Amino acid sequence: MIRKFECKNCKKRFEADDANEVVCPHCQSDNVEYATFHIPSKVWKTSGIIVLMIGVVYGLSLVSWENLFANGGKETATPPDSDTIRIVLNQQYTNETGEEIPPEIEIGSRTFEGVGYSFAATVKNLKVTDFYYAVLDPYNEQNVIVRSDDGRFKDVPYSKADGSIYTIAVFDAKTDTILCKMEQVTGFIKQKSVSKKMSVSELQAKIDKRDPSLMGVGENDYLSPNYTLTFVGLPKDAPNKPENLYDVFEKLDMETWTSVKVSSLEYDDMNRISGITLKVQESNDNF
Repeated sequence: MIRKFECKNCKKRFEADDANEVVCPHCQSDNVEYATFHIPSKVWKTSGIIVLMIGVVYGLSLVSWENLFANGGKETATPPDSDTIRIVLNQQYTNETGEEIPPEIEIGSRTFEGVGYSFAATVKNLKVTDFYYAVLDPYNEQNVIVRSDDGRFKDVPYSKADGSIYTIAVFDAKTDTILCKMEQVTGFIKQKSVSKKMSVSELQAKIDKRDPSLMGVGENDYLSPNYTLTFVGLPKDAPNKPENLYDVFEKLDMETWTSVKVSSLEYDDMNRISGITLKVQESNDNF
């Protein structure tokens, strides 16, 4: 399963498949552990201010924006848009902390379209107007895989790095220097069409012997990376339903379930399994 890790040597965070040996892609150290969420002290100090400002801005929008925003010199009862509110809050943050809110990259969902991946990236709170986006090799951030002037990427090849990750960065177009914190994105796995579909009996045999290729994303060419599971024999409100075959194996190995049988399969346009229906026999069943 893809999880977020933190390297104890170089202190950087990254994503990797915990079903395999995990090594930091930055310094190659195996001194890693699951990442935990840390809230910066600056956020604690300023979060109350920002929440207060949101309340003030919203309250003023219900009464009058005459003192904050002009509309041809006339008062308007129309609340400002989200961009205007963001500018006010950013300015308040700067006034209180003496620092500007740092730029931040946001990555949209990825789709695989035959030869590569497509996705969109945006950056917020960036004052520089002449910049570009780039997909970088996580092992060598000087190596630009794909560049985009508007943040729209297409035909991005799969990543050969552990965890199938890439680094996404924003560069100053004039100086080619990085403008904000880079982001690492996982999921750029190798995908290809298969000529022959895997049958129900073939998948059942692999499940019965806990085939390792069924445990990781992109490990088996015959499985779509976003395949879905449907269960027969479980209550609709059953808790902790598995989302992948690795979780199914855990149910079987922990004897929560006695057995699973593959009832039917669905396939995508690359002949890979996209949906699996499993008949479940729980350990407390009488049949």
